[in-house]
Amino acid sequence: MATLQQAMTIVHQSMISQAQFAHDRDAKRVVVMLQADPGTGKTSCLQQGAEETGARSSILSIAQYDPGEFPGWTVSQGDGMVRLRPDWMPVNTPEEQARAEAGEVVGWLIVDEPQNAPTMMMNILAQLVNERRVGRHYLPDGWAIVLAGNKDSNRAGTNKMPTHLRDRLTIIELEAEVETFLAYANKVGMSHLITGFVRARPDALNGFKRDAVAWSSARGLDRTNTILSWGLDAVTQQIAIAAQIGEGMAAELAGFIRIHDSMGDPAEALANPSTYPVPDADPSATYAMCAALSNMATADNFAAMLTYLKRFDHQEFAAFTIKDACNRKPELKKVPALRDYLLSHGKDLLLNW
Repeated sequence: MATLQQAMTIVHQSMISQAQFAHDRDAKRVVVMLQADPGTGKTSCLQQGAEETGARSSILSIAQYDPGEFPGWTVSQGDGMVRLRPDWMPVNTPEEQARAEAGEVVGWLIVDEPQNAPTMMMNILAQLVNERRVGRHYLPDGWAIVLAGNKDSNRAGTNKMPTHLRDRLTIIELEAEVETFLAYANKVGMSHLITGFVRARPDALNGFKRDAVAWSSARGLDRTNTILSWGLDAVTQQIAIAAQIGEGMAAELAGFIRIHDSMGDPAEALANPSTYPVPDADPSATYAMCAALSNMATADNFAAMLTYLKRFDHQEFAAFTIKDACNRKPELKKVPALRDYLLSHGKDLLLNW
């Protein structure tokens, strides 16, 4: 099992190597496949990885093609027949071609859920992975291949991958990471109710059940965040959320929200940080308070929040609250009071940063 950061480091090196040795038939290409439970955001992570490197990404779902059309449609030309360039095959712009000729990676071809395709299609995919071509059509210069799919053990609508294809891939299994999800959630402004709940229930990211109608996952929580913004009545909201993350986890999230709504006033805690009661006795209430504080933090009240957090018996709660607040608003890292906090409690914070 690998963390997302470890896996993406390998993917980046793989893409660079593929692009540099695109025309070397003897090159030992390393093509990576990321495997994880359904709903963990494998494909979106790869799209983000391409974007961060200035490359274009194109998603190829081979299960949507049949063996006749995937290599390109056959048309008559003169006295014979030729195959047209497949519609999924990317084409470089003049600017991309110039960058590719300079050795840059300009595109990531992300092959999504290849095991959902029939065996014949996976056999054709093996040629693309091994030779960078399908039939007579080659992948453009500067493009590299990466695959993403569910784990075989999930048995989530997957077919057995042929041995000759599997042997050509570097398969890396991803583990669901709380910090990776929270970094994404804070970046996109996800509700603190979701981030606080995931802090309290890390298994909410990895609740895959093969026979379930719905299960808890990063993707399901992302959709749940959208539903929370709809302003539905409690019963209707519960039904909609259960359809995203399963009835059991939806009930636990509802319980967490009730604790959040009935806990003490975080605004009062910020107004009177030296005297307002600290919710150390109840872990769920502590998670809820920390989630609310991280969401409310501003440059003006951050010093008061740090004063309040110093009073927590368990400083790991304070550490992740500060981390989440700074991830939501990076400018908080420049508040002078944070330096004073680090001098007295830096060890707890750095261990959880």
